[in-house]
Amino acid sequence: MATQHFLPLALLSLVIGSLANLYFWLGADRPLVGPWLLKQFYVNYIDFGFAKRALVGTLLYPAFSAPVVDASTGAAIATGLSLAIFAMLILLFDRLHARPLRTEVAGLGACVLAALLLSPAGLMEIAHDIGRYDALNIALLLVAVALVLHGRPRLAGLVFGIAGLVHEAVFFYGAGPLAVALFAKRARPVDMLACLSPGALALGAVGLWGNLDPAQLALLDARPGSGTTVWSRGVIEVPIALKPYEQAALAFYTLAPFVLLFAVLRHNRASLWRYFLPPAATLLLFPLGFDYFRWASLGLFAVALTLLTGAARLGWRLPPVSPMLVATFLLYCLPLGPLGTAHPLPFLELIWLDFTGWGQ
Repeated sequence: MATQHFLPLALLSLVIGSLANLYFWLGADRPLVGPWLLKQFYVNYIDFGFAKRALVGTLLYPAFSAPVVDASTGAAIATGLSLAIFAMLILLFDRLHARPLRTEVAGLGACVLAALLLSPAGLMEIAHDIGRYDALNIALLLVAVALVLHGRPRLAGLVFGIAGLVHEAVFFYGAGPLAVALFAKRARPVDMLACLSPGALALGAVGLWGNLDPAQLALLDARPGSGTTVWSRGVIEVPIALKPYEQAALAFYTLAPFVLLFAVLRHNRASLWRYFLPPAATLLLFPLGFDYFRWASLGLFAVALTLLTGAARLGWRLPPVSPMLVATFLLYCLPLGPLGTAHPLPFLELIWLDFTGWGQ
């Protein structure tokens, strides 16, 4: 089903992932794209010079140039754009990965697609976090990996650099799948450098010059939305405290994809240095921000692209069935709604607090 009916199942993931947002939208008159994410659409290179995450706002400058666009209009435009990006994302997954598997016996690739469809960390999380640039960057990453596999590493590097200007976090979860694709193609060192360095340069430029000065911050603060502090904060953020059950959920959803990746690599006698360490770079996101469960979700996408590349290009197969491995996979794929960002499983939290009245 994950391969034959990927698109309708992905749309179902969109609906399930959006339930919490729809609940707030219908009950509290809150826009689907909240004020924290709306602010980023007003950041551009024209008004603010070189600023982090300003590429999309620059391309959309005519639509978001103040004072023409107020908060409600901006949120409506951002919502429509985000839905279009989600559609592009699932179409790319279907075209590049699901469609080639439809004539084959279900195996590793189908399991990966099932995890993306069912797991709280997969497409449901992307739908829940609507308005964030992660969906766009995952789509760009899909294109970049495909370009590498088709022998165009330099063009893939250009796409990776663009993704870094969309949102700098892509370097940590994108460099791994790109490196895996380069290893799968036995790329020359010069091609590896050409492919990965644009993303690294974008990351460095954002780290050095991406914040705004006080006058620019005041100008941005006058635009719709909230979260102006994003463009003034440092690289490392103070961690937030998590409850014991939140720590357990974070550990499971973060580590489970890498446990499954390790099992596949060991079974196929593949190099851990080449195919495990690169996607594990996603874990470096944790000290850089407290969107911990978002990082866990991005880890799934890094592992998924690694496994899809290995299955299609290197002949990786599923490891032997073991009760522990199957239990881990099935629990990870239990569709409990979106994973959340700083706190886990918001849909379950809504059921717990609002529908039952417990914990009030």
